Amino acid sequence: VEVYHELHVRFQQQQQVQHNNNKNKRIRFGLKCPGVLYRSHDMNIYKTYFPNTKFIVGIRHPVMWFESFYNYQVGRNVLLPASTSSLIGKCENHQKVCTDRARFHAALARLRKTPLVEKEEVDLLFGTRYEGNYNNTSSLHPPQQQRRFLNSSKHKKQQDGFPNQLLLFEVRQLHQNDTTPRKLSETLRNYLDIQSDLPPI
Repeated sequence: VEVYHELHVRFQQQQQVQHNNNKNKRIRFGLKCPGVLYRSHDMNIYKTYFPNTKFIVGIRHPVMWFESFYNYQVGRNVLLPASTSSLIGKCENHQKVCTDRARFHAALARLRKTPLVEKEEVDLLFGTRYEGNYNNTSSLHPPQQQRRFLNSSKHKKQQDGFPNQLLLFEVRQLHQNDTTPRKLSETLRNYLDIQSDLPPI
């Protein structure tokens, strides 16, 4: 969010200079940062101070994501176990690669496009590893924790929704057929209110 704010201030200053020079040019800027969706504090800042910022979220199959991210980290000479079975679950010891990072639904839930008030939906949010939480006292997320989540003032406040617009796509859409990349480009152009054509994605 700090980087986004700095960009916002910088481009506002640049637009003011252009206005003073009688140049009518509208500048758009963006920031690629998937970590924003994993930090509720960041989301609240966007909601409060940048409600007109539009979000573009692309997701991919969790297994494909894990394979790609694992290979990416290995390519950066990050020491990872040869057997990925030890990477199932939460990230431990500050490691970046683990299957829990592919629980995209948990990050998407921060966009608050659904109320998250039903028990079944909250069960799904906590993940299949925690199924039966209300009956399994040995669960990593015992019943009282989910009830606390449902009844928390923070959660109830979040039910107000997230005002920012959202364009959500799945990366396999890019490879469905020959016309899909062009259609996605048109969708993106209309979503961002860009007058000129964009190249196929």
